This record gives sequence, structure tokens and C-alpha cells, in this order.
Amino acid sequence: MSAKLKPCAPKELEIRENFKRDYKFSCPVIDDDDIFSKSLHIADLTSEWSDYLNMSLRHPDLNEYRKEVRNQITQQISGVKGFSSIPVQEYKYTFSGSRSYLEPVNTGKKLVSIDLVKGNYQSLKNLGSEYVLGTQTYEELIGKFTDERCLITSKFFRQMVFGLLRPDLQASVQRNLLGQLITIVFQSKQYPIISLSNDEVVVQVTQDADLTRIEEILKASQTPIQYRLSLFRVEKIPNSYGDDWYVKYYIDSIDNYKISSLSNPSSSSSHKTKNKKRLMGIHVRYLMQVSNFIEGNENTEKDFWWRERGRLCKLLEPERFG
Repeated sequence: MSAKLKPCAPKELEIRENFKRDYKFSCPVIDDDDIFSKSLHIADLTSEWSDYLNMSLRHPDLNEYRKEVRNQITQQISGVKGFSSIPVQEYKYTFSGSRSYLEPVNTGKKLVSIDLVKGNYQSLKNLGSEYVLGTQTYEELIGKFTDERCLITSKFFRQMVFGLLRPDLQASVQRNLLGQLITIVFQSKQYPIISLSNDEVVVQVTQDADLTRIEEILKASQTPIQYRLSLFRVEKIPNSYGDDWYVKYYIDSIDNYKISSLSNPSSSSSHKTKNKKRLMGIHVRYLMQVSNFIEGNENTEKDFWWRERGRLCKLLEPERFG
């Protein structure tokens, strides 16, 4: 018996579409319960969807509610005396690198990401506490205007807010904050820079212990900059089209922002991310098959489905890997 579509209610479908947009969520057939659920599992967004659904049911016009909260925040910050006249910062460093680490030459390498935690918030706080309304954390700032946990933790909402607060200024400060972190680390050892953006640098290391070494260097510096360290590798997924499909395997990570908020300061600073992975650069029509290939699972009929221009489509042949 051929598989049948398991549709959701029209209201939930509308919420799913908004969720897909807000989280840049890849789902081949968003109106099928089975495919939607599997896509959430692949993207590790199951709990985020639950929060988002509940919030959307509390606020029938979610877009309007978010707009009101966003406007309240941006009006207060932009109204702080002197904010509009702060000059964009010149880059104080000479570091450079590719914009992306997703290149065949980087497959299999041990890579460490040094990433600013909520860099846009940090950049304004670095300029003066008045530009983040005297708060100590981003969560505290947003919590002044809403109790919705989903908004407080949403990267999409954070980008909405700070996208209206002189993003060119934020970017210039973020580059220099990241430059400070790189300088601290490179005083001990200059690792090859694989990629560099405004808020993240990826360097190549030779062993897993380098993650702890970099953390010890940054911790000893007592830098007030909040950062996240991640050790990972990327592998290119072989496919018959020769497309650049990748899987990112997280090996371990350290987050000094979460460390500082723990009630027990003596607890370990590192938390394991065993088996966590992320599929990258894959067209949504092949998403399920690629996931099955990585996980060692057999394909089912719905793994060949996707929607295009509103029509339900089906691949007639499985993808060939290797």
C-alpha cells in the first residue's frame, strides 16, 4: 500500500510555515506529519517547535506581537543619548581568512570555532551599558519586554531587533572583539585560520586537547568577552551530482557564557556533544535520503517526497552515494 499524506489542521500549517521561515528550517513536505516530525529530529529543533507552537496559539497574530516587542526595544535603545553618533570602528587587526570552512580541502581536519556569544548584543554592551539598558545579559534585556521564552531564546528575533540598531556599528565592534580573542590565543600558538567572519573564527588544530588548551589560554586572560568554543570536523557527502553536500560532526564544546551562569561554579566547564551533527548545503528534496545514509537507515516511500511550487513531487530513483 502506498503511503498517504498525513495533513495537519490549516491553522497549524500556517504556524509551521512561519516556523520554517523563522528558523530557516529544511522540511521537504511541511504539511505531512511524518515528514515534519522527522525533519524536526534531523534539525534538532523538536523542543523549539513545541515552544513556538504554544506561543503562536497564545498570540493569534504573532507577527504583530513580535513587531510591537521589537519596536519597544529598538525605540528605547536608539533613543539613548549619543547612540546615533557613535562612529563605526576601524579594524585594529590584520587577521584574514575565507568566509566559509565548507570546502573540500578542509574535510577531515580537526577544526575549532571561536564564536562570539550573541555578538550583536555584546557589541553594544561593549560600547556602554546604557546601550543595552543597563542589563548584564541578552536574556535580561529581552525579558524586560516579554515573558515569552521562545522570543527570549530566538536567534531570528534577536536578528530582527539588532538589525534595526546600526548593524554596521555592531559589525565593526564584533570584528575587534573577535580580534582580541584571536590575539590572546595566538600569543601562545598561531593556529592556521581556516575561515573568518565578523563574529566567528575557525582555526585548524592537530589534536582534541587543543580545545582545552585554547580555553585555558582565554580563561587565564580573564577576558570579559563571552565566547563559545567548538571542536568539530566536516566531511563531504559523496553524491552522483558532485554537489557540495557536507555533514558537520561536533566533537566537543565549551561555552564560557553558560559556565558563568551556573549555580555551582566548581562544575565542569565542558559539556559533551557526542553524536551531534548538522547536515549542510543539501537540497531539501534529498534531505531524508542523506540523513538515512548518514544514520545507516533504510529509505521509506515518504523519504522520496518533496513539494515544489505547491505540488507534491516524488523522486523515482534513490540517490547513489559514494
